[in-house]
Order: sequence, then C-alpha cells, then structure tokens
Amino acid sequence: MDCFLEDISWKYLRMYPLKDIMWKDVKDTLINLEYDESVNFQENFLCNTVQHPVAKRFPPTTSYAQMFLKSFIEQIEGSNQEVCEDVYLVYTDLISQCASLSTDLCYRTYRLQPDCILTIKETRKLITDGTTGLYTWEAGHVLAEWCSENKPMFRNKKVLELGSGLGLMGLAVIKVCEPASYIFTDLPATVLTTLAENVKINLENDSCYEFSSDCDWTNGMETSYNHTKVNVRRLDWEQDSCDITTDIILAADVVYDPAIVKCLVGTLKTALNNNPSAVAVVACTLRNSDTLGFFRDVLAGEKVKISWETQRLYQESPSRPQSTVSLLQLSL
Repeated sequence: MDCFLEDISWKYLRMYPLKDIMWKDVKDTLINLEYDESVNFQENFLCNTVQHPVAKRFPPTTSYAQMFLKSFIEQIEGSNQEVCEDVYLVYTDLISQCASLSTDLCYRTYRLQPDCILTIKETRKLITDGTTGLYTWEAGHVLAEWCSENKPMFRNKKVLELGSGLGLMGLAVIKVCEPASYIFTDLPATVLTTLAENVKINLENDSCYEFSSDCDWTNGMETSYNHTKVNVRRLDWEQDSCDITTDIILAADVVYDPAIVKCLVGTLKTALNNNPSAVAVVACTLRNSDTLGFFRDVLAGEKVKISWETQRLYQESPSRPQSTVSLLQLSL
C-alpha cells in the first residue's frame, strides 16, 4: 500500500497525465475495504497527493488538482464506497478556486533519482511572452539523465549551459554530478527571473524569493550549493561575446530554429576556444531533420568537430508521443 501511494504521490506532484494513472488499481483497492478502512485510505490518499506538504508549498495547477480529485471520486463511487467528507471538502474548495484563479504558471516536482528531487516553476503553455523558455522540454530530461550516468566527467569541473530555460537539467547536474561551478545562461528576462527562482527553491530551499523582471542580468545572480558555485546570467548569442572559460558546455533543445543556428554555433565555438580541452554536449529533439542537418553543416563550416553522436528515446507517459533526442559531443 505504501509503495502504491508513493507512486501516485510522485505522479500527482509532476502533473502526470491523468489518463495514464492506473485508476483501476485504486478502484480495485477500494472494493475490498470495510467502511473504516475506506475512509482511512481516502484520507491517506489526500495526504499523499493534494494535501502533500510539497503540493501545499509548490502546487500543481488548480485545474489539474480538481480533475485529479474528480477522477479519484469516480473510483470511490465506482467501488460502491462512500466518499468521505474530507475528500468532498477539498474538491469543492478546488472548484471555487478554479472559478477565481487564472494563471498559467504552476509547479511540477520531479523525482529524477531517489536522491534528486527537483521542483520547477513553469508554464503549461509551449510559448509564453514570445519565448519557449518557460516550458521544460524533452531534451532537457534526456541530457539530465545522460549527465547523471556520466558523473565522473563533471566532478570538480566548470560547466556552462546555453539556453538554460527553467533549469531542470542544470539543477540535476549540480545535485548529482558535483561540478566545481555551474553557469546558467539565457536571454529573455522572464526566463531568467523564473530560472533564478527555481535555483533558489532547489538549492537554497527558499520558496518566497522573487526577482524583479527589471533586474540587470549582465553579472547575474550568484549562490552556491555544497561545493558548487552557481551563477545565473544573461547571454545573447548574437550580440554578446562569450568570455567564460569552462571545461564543459551543455545545451538542450536549442536547435529548433534555423535563424539562430549560426549564432548558437558561433557562441559554442567561442566557448570551446576559451579552453582548448573543453567539450560541448548538445541534445536535440528531432522535430525537423533539415534543421539538425543545417546545424551539422554550420558546425563543419566553423570547423567544430562532432566527436560522437547517439540517439535516445523519451516518452513522458504512455499517452504522450515518443520523442527521439540526438546527443552530440563537440570539440575543436
């Protein structure tokens, strides 16, 4: 029972697609319970999901919580059990909140590994305020997993990330791989402010810190986690000179628009030039083969070598489409 509720708990906290949750298992469990046992199960279910301490502090969207509880109530009723008062009270409260609240921002809490739990403030929209950087994309998950599998490569190294977005991959590297330093970079102010909040939440345990959207991100925000120095700063691939000396450059889901590929490759080459022994690892979700082909052509034209390339599959849940992500290691 504990493992069952724990699995449901983590799925709720990451806003796992409701259609992919094994609701039949919930119903089958309820069918065999006496009244008091059913009430106890329902209360435990609430405590492990909608009323979980993490969910209270960093809640998923109210609409998701409402639909989640609605599905739970359907299983209770379908098993001929009585819905306990606490479940109804929480559900009706969520209905009233949905009527009064309208925000695209929410929190998703990911358990990437038993010792790596990350809470990410993000939007459910693919594009917000003209940027794709407020959404966690597939290649970030894949590259985070690859980095975790190659921890020795990062230990005590200086790492630079291009197009950090909301920071899921970088936060995973900091927590799991123990680099000497990690620099997050991006361009839109809305992305940088949300990224900085995510860094604070996960590395400083500070849920109340907010950054002004008018902040000058040239020098950025600095903090530390254990022995890792952490910096969040603005970097414009087209206008800024990348003067950062680093050992490893990471980038996920940055090869999606041919219009920015030349600027991206120029920034990668400059960063690699700053340290002749440096390498870059870029993760690209295969959406358009022509765009990835153009990226390879520009790399070749700038004499940036592809040391190796491999592909991985990523699928968030059974109902979601499967994505192919190409990983490329680059060097001079």
